[in-house]
Amino acid sequence: MQVLGAFGELLAEDDELRIRVIDDVVQLVVEIAEVDVDVHEPRFEACGESFHVLGTVAEIDGDLVVRLCAEIADFVATDPTMIVIGDGGDIVAQASKVLKVPEEGAWMDPGPLGTLGVGMPFALAAQLSHPDQRVLIVYGDGSFGLNGFEFDTAVRFGLPLVGVVGNDGAWGQMMRPQAMIYGSDRLVATELAYTRYDQVVEALGGHGEHVTKPSDIGPALQRAFESGKPALVNVEMRKDVDGMKGSTYV
Repeated sequence: MQVLGAFGELLAEDDELRIRVIDDVVQLVVEIAEVDVDVHEPRFEACGESFHVLGTVAEIDGDLVVRLCAEIADFVATDPTMIVIGDGGDIVAQASKVLKVPEEGAWMDPGPLGTLGVGMPFALAAQLSHPDQRVLIVYGDGSFGLNGFEFDTAVRFGLPLVGVVGNDGAWGQMMRPQAMIYGSDRLVATELAYTRYDQVVEALGGHGEHVTKPSDIGPALQRAFESGKPALVNVEMRKDVDGMKGSTYV
Protein backbone atom coordinates (compact mmCIF):
# COMPACT_ATOMS: atom_id res chain seq x y z
CA MET A 1 0.00 0.00 0.00
CA GLN A 2 1.56 3.30 -1.13
CA VAL A 3 0.59 5.91 1.46
CA LEU A 4 3.42 8.40 1.52
CA GLY A 5 5.73 7.13 -1.18
CA ALA A 6 6.43 10.66 -2.48
CA PHE A 7 6.10 12.53 0.80
CA GLY A 8 9.00 14.90 0.17
CA GLU A 9 7.71 15.88 -3.26
CA LEU A 10 4.19 16.34 -1.89
CA LEU A 11 5.33 18.91 0.63
CA ALA A 12 7.44 20.68 -1.97
CA GLU A 13 4.42 21.04 -4.28
CA ASP A 14 1.66 21.92 -1.83
CA ASP A 15 3.26 22.79 1.49
CA GLU A 16 0.21 21.19 3.07
CA LEU A 17 -0.07 18.43 5.61
CA ARG A 18 -2.19 15.58 4.21
CA ILE A 19 -3.72 13.41 6.88
CA ARG A 20 -5.23 10.06 5.95
CA VAL A 21 -7.07 7.51 8.01
CA ILE A 22 -5.59 4.12 7.20
CA ASP A 23 -6.14 0.59 8.39
CA ASP A 24 -2.47 -0.35 8.56
CA VAL A 25 -0.55 1.87 10.96
CA VAL A 26 2.50 -0.36 10.85
CA GLN A 27 2.73 0.02 7.07
CA LEU A 28 2.47 3.80 7.40
CA VAL A 29 5.35 3.93 9.89
CA VAL A 30 7.47 1.72 7.63
CA GLU A 31 6.85 3.93 4.61
CA ILE A 32 7.63 7.13 6.51
CA ALA A 33 10.91 5.59 7.69
CA GLU A 34 11.84 4.73 4.09
CA VAL A 35 11.27 8.25 2.70
CA ASP A 36 14.53 9.73 1.44
CA VAL A 37 14.49 13.43 2.38
CA ASP A 38 17.54 15.66 2.14
CA VAL A 39 17.54 17.61 5.43
CA HIS A 40 20.09 20.01 3.95
CA GLU A 41 17.63 21.34 1.37
CA PRO A 42 17.18 25.12 1.78
CA ARG A 43 13.58 24.78 2.99
CA PHE A 44 14.65 22.48 5.85
CA GLU A 45 17.80 24.43 6.72
CA ALA A 46 15.81 27.67 6.99
CA CYS A 47 13.45 25.99 9.44
CA GLY A 48 16.35 24.74 11.53
CA GLU A 49 18.00 28.14 11.62
CA SER A 50 14.81 29.74 12.93
CA PHE A 51 15.19 27.65 16.11
CA HIS A 52 18.95 28.11 16.49
CA VAL A 53 20.05 29.16 19.96
CA LEU A 54 23.49 30.58 20.66
CA GLY A 55 25.50 27.90 22.37
CA THR A 56 27.58 29.67 25.03
CA VAL A 57 26.61 31.73 28.04
CA ALA A 58 28.78 34.62 26.88
CA GLU A 59 26.55 35.03 23.80
CA ILE A 60 23.30 35.34 25.78
CA ASP A 61 22.33 38.42 27.78
CA GLY A 62 19.94 38.95 30.66
CA ASP A 63 18.18 36.75 33.18
CA LEU A 64 16.02 34.97 30.61
CA VAL A 65 15.03 31.32 30.59
CA VAL A 66 17.43 30.81 27.67
CA ARG A 67 20.27 32.04 29.88
CA LEU A 68 19.32 29.50 32.55
CA CYS A 69 19.29 26.69 30.00
CA ALA A 70 22.60 27.88 28.53
CA GLU A 71 24.21 27.80 31.98
CA ILE A 72 22.88 24.27 32.49
CA ALA A 73 24.11 23.30 29.01
CA ASP A 74 27.64 24.52 29.77
CA PHE A 75 27.63 22.52 33.00
CA VAL A 76 26.32 19.35 31.34
CA ALA A 77 29.04 19.66 28.69
CA THR A 78 31.67 19.07 31.39
CA ASP A 79 30.44 15.52 32.03
CA PRO A 80 29.97 13.26 28.97
CA THR A 81 28.15 10.61 31.04
CA MET A 82 25.53 12.82 32.67
CA ILE A 83 21.86 11.76 32.46
CA VAL A 84 19.51 14.73 32.05
CA ILE A 85 15.78 14.65 32.76
CA GLY A 86 13.31 17.40 31.85
CA ASP A 87 10.19 17.88 33.95
CA GLY A 88 8.11 20.91 33.10
CA GLY A 89 6.34 22.81 30.37
CA ASP A 90 8.01 25.94 28.99
CA ILE A 91 11.29 25.18 30.74
CA VAL A 92 11.58 21.77 29.07
CA ALA A 93 10.58 23.20 25.68
CA GLN A 94 13.48 25.63 26.06
CA ALA A 95 15.97 23.15 27.50
CA SER A 96 15.38 20.65 24.70
CA LYS A 97 16.54 23.27 22.19
CA VAL A 98 19.62 24.37 24.13
CA LEU A 99 20.99 21.34 25.99
CA LYS A 100 23.29 19.10 24.02
CA VAL A 101 22.79 15.73 25.68
CA PRO A 102 26.11 13.84 25.80
CA GLU A 103 24.89 10.56 24.30
CA GLU A 104 21.85 8.58 23.17
CA GLY A 105 19.52 7.52 25.94
CA ALA A 106 20.77 10.26 28.28
CA TRP A 107 17.70 12.53 27.98
CA MET A 108 14.19 11.85 29.31
CA ASP A 109 11.18 14.18 29.49
CA PRO A 110 7.38 14.17 29.96
CA GLY A 111 6.78 13.35 26.29
CA PRO A 112 4.29 14.94 23.87
CA LEU A 113 1.37 14.72 26.32
CA GLY A 114 3.21 16.75 28.95
CA THR A 115 2.78 14.33 31.84
CA LEU A 116 4.38 16.55 34.48
CA GLY A 117 5.82 15.05 37.64
CA VAL A 118 7.94 12.37 35.94
CA GLY A 119 11.24 14.00 36.88
CA MET A 120 11.84 12.45 40.26
CA PRO A 121 10.56 8.93 39.38
CA PHE A 122 12.77 8.94 36.27
CA ALA A 123 15.73 10.28 38.25
CA LEU A 124 15.39 7.75 41.08
CA ALA A 125 15.36 4.90 38.57
CA ALA A 126 18.25 6.37 36.57
CA GLN A 127 20.43 6.89 39.64
CA LEU A 128 19.70 3.40 40.95
CA SER A 129 20.48 1.87 37.56
CA HIS A 130 23.62 3.96 36.99
CA PRO A 131 25.12 4.73 40.42
CA ASP A 132 28.41 5.92 38.91
CA GLN A 133 26.79 8.57 36.69
CA ARG A 134 25.49 12.01 37.56
CA VAL A 135 21.72 12.56 37.20
CA LEU A 136 20.28 16.06 36.71
CA ILE A 137 16.60 17.07 36.64
CA VAL A 138 15.61 20.34 34.91
CA TYR A 139 12.39 21.41 36.65
CA GLY A 140 9.70 23.99 36.20
CA ASP A 141 8.45 25.26 39.56
CA GLY A 142 4.96 23.93 38.89
CA SER A 143 6.15 20.44 38.04
CA PHE A 144 8.42 20.36 41.10
CA GLY A 145 5.30 20.73 43.23
CA LEU A 146 3.90 17.44 41.94
CA ASN A 147 6.61 15.02 43.13
CA GLY A 148 9.21 17.20 44.83
CA PHE A 149 8.69 15.46 48.15
CA GLU A 150 10.25 12.36 46.63
CA PHE A 151 13.55 14.00 47.53
CA ASP A 152 12.79 12.28 50.83
CA THR A 153 13.06 8.97 48.97
CA ALA A 154 16.36 10.02 47.42
CA VAL A 155 17.70 10.93 50.87
CA ARG A 156 16.60 7.65 52.46
CA PHE A 157 18.15 5.58 49.68
CA GLY A 158 21.32 7.69 49.46
CA LEU A 159 20.81 8.72 45.82
CA PRO A 160 22.78 11.94 45.14
CA LEU A 161 20.74 13.20 42.19
CA VAL A 162 20.45 16.94 41.60
CA GLY A 163 17.56 19.11 40.44
CA VAL A 164 17.54 22.68 39.14
CA VAL A 165 14.27 24.64 39.24
CA GLY A 166 13.53 27.52 36.90
CA ASN A 167 11.30 29.35 39.39
CA ASP A 168 9.23 32.11 37.77
CA GLY A 169 6.35 31.83 40.23
CA ALA A 170 3.83 30.56 37.70
CA TRP A 171 2.28 27.75 35.74
CA GLY A 172 3.80 29.53 32.76
CA GLN A 173 2.43 27.38 29.96
CA MET A 174 -1.11 28.18 31.16
CA MET A 175 -0.56 31.69 32.49
CA ARG A 176 0.75 33.20 29.27
CA PRO A 177 -2.11 31.96 27.05
CA GLN A 178 -4.57 33.22 29.68
CA ALA A 179 -2.96 36.67 29.58
CA MET A 180 -2.96 36.72 25.78
CA ILE A 181 -6.63 35.75 25.49
CA TYR A 182 -8.26 37.39 28.52
CA GLY A 183 -5.71 39.97 29.67
CA SER A 184 -3.03 39.91 32.33
CA ASP A 185 -5.50 41.28 34.90
CA ARG A 186 -7.71 38.19 34.59
CA LEU A 187 -5.36 35.34 35.45
CA VAL A 188 -7.01 32.40 37.22
CA ALA A 189 -5.07 29.85 39.33
CA THR A 190 -1.89 30.08 37.25
CA GLU A 191 0.36 32.17 39.50
CA LEU A 192 2.55 30.57 42.14
CA ALA A 193 4.67 31.94 44.97
CA TYR A 194 8.45 32.26 44.74
CA THR A 195 8.69 29.33 47.14
CA ARG A 196 12.08 28.40 48.62
CA TYR A 197 12.06 24.86 47.26
CA ASP A 198 15.75 24.62 48.16
CA GLN A 199 14.80 24.93 51.83
CA VAL A 200 12.19 22.18 51.39
CA VAL A 201 14.91 19.83 50.16
CA GLU A 202 17.22 20.88 53.00
CA ALA A 203 14.45 20.09 55.50
CA LEU A 204 14.21 16.59 53.99
CA GLY A 205 17.92 16.04 54.58
CA GLY A 206 19.29 17.14 51.22
CA HIS A 207 21.39 20.06 50.00
CA GLY A 208 19.83 23.33 48.81
CA GLU A 209 21.08 26.28 46.75
CA HIS A 210 19.19 29.55 46.19
CA VAL A 211 20.24 31.53 43.11
CA THR A 212 19.16 35.02 42.03
CA LYS A 213 21.96 35.89 39.58
CA PRO A 214 22.62 33.99 36.30
CA SER A 215 26.37 33.94 36.88
CA ASP A 216 25.82 31.94 40.09
CA ILE A 217 23.98 29.04 38.44
CA GLY A 218 27.06 27.08 37.33
CA PRO A 219 28.88 27.30 40.69
CA ALA A 220 25.66 26.36 42.52
CA LEU A 221 25.29 23.24 40.37
CA GLN A 222 28.89 22.32 41.08
CA ARG A 223 28.39 22.68 44.83
CA ALA A 224 25.18 20.66 44.63
CA PHE A 225 26.90 17.68 43.03
CA GLU A 226 29.93 17.98 45.29
CA SER A 227 27.69 17.82 48.38
CA GLY A 228 27.20 14.10 47.79
CA LYS A 229 23.54 14.49 48.79
CA PRO A 230 20.27 14.75 46.88
CA ALA A 231 20.27 18.46 46.06
CA LEU A 232 18.17 21.21 44.55
CA VAL A 233 19.26 24.48 42.95
CA ASN A 234 16.35 26.94 43.10
CA VAL A 235 16.82 29.67 40.47
CA GLU A 236 14.53 32.70 40.75
CA MET A 237 13.51 34.07 37.36
CA ARG A 238 11.50 37.00 36.07
CA LYS A 239 7.79 36.30 35.63
CA ASP A 240 7.01 37.09 31.97
CA VAL A 241 3.21 37.22 31.98
CA ASP A 242 2.61 38.27 28.37
CA GLY A 243 5.25 36.06 26.80
CA MET A 244 8.71 34.67 27.49
CA LYS A 245 10.93 37.55 26.43
CA GLY A 246 13.92 36.34 24.47
CA SER A 247 12.36 32.89 24.23
CA THR A 248 12.72 30.47 21.33
CA TYR A 249 9.59 28.61 22.46
CA VAL A 250 6.60 28.63 20.12
